[in-house]
Amino acid sequence: MLIAVVMLSTVLLLVGTGILLWIWVGLRRGESYPASAHALVAAADQGGAAEKRILGLAYLRGEQGLPKDMRSARHYVEEAAELGDPEAMFQLAVMLRTGYGGLKDVPKALTWLRDATAAGHPRAALLVEEIQASRLPR
Repeated sequence: MLIAVVMLSTVLLLVGTGILLWIWVGLRRGESYPASAHALVAAADQGGAAEKRILGLAYLRGEQGLPKDMRSARHYVEEAAELGDPEAMFQLAVMLRTGYGGLKDVPKALTWLRDATAAGHPRAALLVEEIQASRLPR
């Protein structure tokens, strides 16, 4: 019990001082850290859009000691998108387009892609064009 309290206190203290950078670097390298799954969940529950997106992508890939869980991935990515994270908007649109973690909804995917484009995401406009071109009659 004491260890759990100390770990939680440490996570909460470090969230504001760079633990997210440490977690992000670990995710990008594919490295595994013993408490990273707990740290990711705690950071997402306490944090904002970036923390939720990072957790969602970890669930999507089954990284950092988390199981590969498409529903949880989509849930956290959607929360991050709703908070205005452009990368989360893009990732959610991809999930909606393909049906990862829930129902397929191409019109909603296009809405999120347009929002991501407006927020400056570099690939969102290209995906909008690709989807629209694939929907044209031939």
